[in-house]
Amino acid sequence: MFLDTNSLHYVRLYLGFASQYNLPPVESGTGNPDEEIKKIYRGRSQTCNSFITGRKLVDYLLNQCNSGARIEYSPVTKVELVCGQLKGMAMLDAADEGIPHRMWNRIDEFEIIDRLRAEVYQEVQQSISEIENQLRSAGIDIFEADPERMKLVWSMALQVLGFVFLDLGDCAVYASALLAEADEIITGDRYFRYVVNENAEVFPDENKRLYFQQAKADLRQIVADAIGIDVSEVYLPKAPKNW
Repeated sequence: MFLDTNSLHYVRLYLGFASQYNLPPVESGTGNPDEEIKKIYRGRSQTCNSFITGRKLVDYLLNQCNSGARIEYSPVTKVELVCGQLKGMAMLDAADEGIPHRMWNRIDEFEIIDRLRAEVYQEVQQSISEIENQLRSAGIDIFEADPERMKLVWSMALQVLGFVFLDLGDCAVYASALLAEADEIITGDRYFRYVVNENAEVFPDENKRLYFQQAKADLRQIVADAIGIDVSEVYLPKAPKNW
């Protein structure tokens, strides 16, 4: 089982909330997590949805762990999380300054790096380095995919882009999951889930059906060659929305 970057973000979001408000599975409190989230973030529906999504994912992953599943994530995910947090910290600094509306459109990499202090880099690095311990403290065993395979990841990502479009992060996560022989990819990204689950037979256009049938065959061959197994042994992961 493989987590994409957004899913890992939601999981960490809820676990931080659970730790702060004495909620399971991090703490021993018996409160209702969803009710606590709604009480704290009343009137902020998107924020509530993010925390509740994290709670659902945590429950799902706990059940999967108890069933013996191995859960992994790509090394690329840590890079994406660090970049996102650093940019967010720069935005918070700009907000504290109270910059006017039109200046927000001019925030670029030069301004981001100018707004980040040394202690911010250290804080973000420390936060991301604790991902595995944070989840394990909640009973979820998670492992970073073998970083020694990153050369193969980039090679496979490039080949995947030969027949379907994914952005850089999703493509690297997908390639990592394929190399790990994952049976499931956990993602809330509708497009990524669509690509992972793509079934050629849903297309009414015959040419498109044939194209995607061939694409799946090519992808299985790519995975077989990379891992060193027979193509008949290749199983392409699915991305069910079970949580």
